[in-house]
Amino acid sequence: GASPLGSRVRPLVDGRALVIGDAAGSPDPATGEGMSLALTSARVAAEAIRRALSAEGVSALQSYERERRRLAKPSER
Repeated sequence: GASPLGSRVRPLVDGRALVIGDAAGSPDPATGEGMSLALTSARVAAEAIRRALSAEGVSALQSYERERRRLAKPSER
């Protein structure tokens, strides 16, 4: 079903799959943080993927979930 604006999705990482962008949860539209969060979390996802493809393996993807949650905190109040 549909979820309300400002919703959170869990988990953001499952094995080799990442949930990014609007699929990872929508910030409250009243805060106006959607574009900033999308761009910043895309950078964080890209870094986690780069690390996963190098010597660290898929466990490096967990850093994306931790960092994305931290970045989204202000919009999830």
